[in-house]
Amino acid sequence: MQTSLEQLREQLPEPDPTEDGFTKTVEKYTATIPSSMYLSVAVGATRATGFRPRQVGQFYSAVGSYLADYRRL
Repeated sequence: MQTSLEQLREQLPEPDPTEDGFTKTVEKYTATIPSSMYLSVAVGATRATGFRPRQVGQFYSAVGSYLADYRRL
């Protein structure tokens, strides 16, 4: 007897891994930019919003308590 997941997989169409023209155009231009530039922009954006490294601990503490509460359900 098949499980419901296997039955669902049989009903779904095969994925089509093609890209449209817009995606190809975006990739053509973004591929020329070094990844370090994206990292610099991301770090600059977090600094511009006033994010401080000491807040990282508070963030992970909040996420950890949320996950602990979620697991108890």
